[in-house]
Amino acid sequence: MPLSLTPLKSCLLFVLVSSISLQSCFSKMAFGSGDKWIPKDFDAQNSVFLIAPVGYKDKEKEAAARFMKEKYPYRYEMIETDDIAEFNKMEKFADKAKYRFMLLPTTQTIMTHSRTAGGTSAIAAPASASDFYFYDRLTGTKYPPLGKGSYKALVTFKPLIETVVRHSKK
Repeated sequence: MPLSLTPLKSCLLFVLVSSISLQSCFSKMAFGSGDKWIPKDFDAQNSVFLIAPVGYKDKEKEAAARFMKEKYPYRYEMIETDDIAEFNKMEKFADKAKYRFMLLPTTQTIMTHSRTAGGTSAIAAPASASDFYFYDRLTGTKYPPLGKGSYKALVTFKPLIETVVRHSKK
């Protein structure tokens, strides 16, 4: 019996293949060399990188933890808070030289624009974008956000980590 695809089945197949391709693309992406936004003193090979919660849903946090386990070859800790003052009170992480750098999330409000079908009017609406920044616990330095925020935290997180790994192999 010959294989016959209805238009609906063809469309569903296209959507499935496209989403798999995009997911694969995002997991292999990187943000340049990282020289401009990874702190010069960051040393993945000789310290423990602290990763604050990624995203707001447990599903995103679990996906970030799996990604770190699969892709990050150095020592790291997934921590439960993004509150620096609260974190600094924890005895386990008292050694600021060993646990020097944190990757923390930040949310930025961006304006989205849309036009009507005729293209004559624009509507601006605020939206949230998840971004990340480094924090140096030893010096108290808060580095500027990466500037690659996305409405999905993992879309920014994965290429950021890929870039950190590539940068740390130099």
